[in-house]
Amino acid sequence: MIGIQKSIMTSERRGKPNREEILRIIESSSWTARAKGAAELAAAYCNDKLASETRHHVEDAFRILRFDAEVLVRRLLAECLKGARGLPRDIAMRLATDRADVAAPFLTHTPSLKEWDLLAILKEHPGAHRLAIAQRQPLGAELAEALCRCGEPDVVLTTLENETAPIDAAILDELAPDADDQVAAAIAKRRARPPVPTEPPGGHPQSWTLQPHRVRPLAAC
Repeated sequence: MIGIQKSIMTSERRGKPNREEILRIIESSSWTARAKGAAELAAAYCNDKLASETRHHVEDAFRILRFDAEVLVRRLLAECLKGARGLPRDIAMRLATDRADVAAPFLTHTPSLKEWDLLAILKEHPGAHRLAIAQRQPLGAELAEALCRCGEPDVVLTTLENETAPIDAAILDELAPDADDQVAAAIAKRRARPPVPTEPPGGHPQSWTLQPHRVRPLAAC
């Protein structure tokens, strides 16, 4: 994967970002070449050393690759970009709402989507997408609440077992009557340990306080 990265950096030193080479990589008729190119471009992007103009060219390449007809290209792109910071929202949202095998690793790890983006995704994409979000660390209180109320036992269980997720006692009380054995055990474990603190915006760990949450019907999501 050194070839493309080296070529991009060389072009930047010359003051001429190689947009044509980037486009040539992603427009190849060979899906294996496109997959390799996607991985190399993502690696260069994640290094966060690209000049602004080159970064924009690479993002434009991602906008094309996110619609690639070959699922393995999209899966590799999502995997390689899951840790990228500052990824444009349109790219991140497309990867996060792709089919489950493409979206799941990205949803679990990406720092490029806001909580309200993730709430919108879990509302429209049940099953594996919700399960992937439930594995995020840390998992915000509002996301944890929505996941607990979605009515999918495996998602609820994963959320309860996520030690970074703050979950109100009121939600545990609502879940308990209909809980199966695994969820009931997870609820009991939750109740036996101190609540997970929530850090207020701009706060510091020493000033963390528990945030009350409005109780909504379990079918809210």
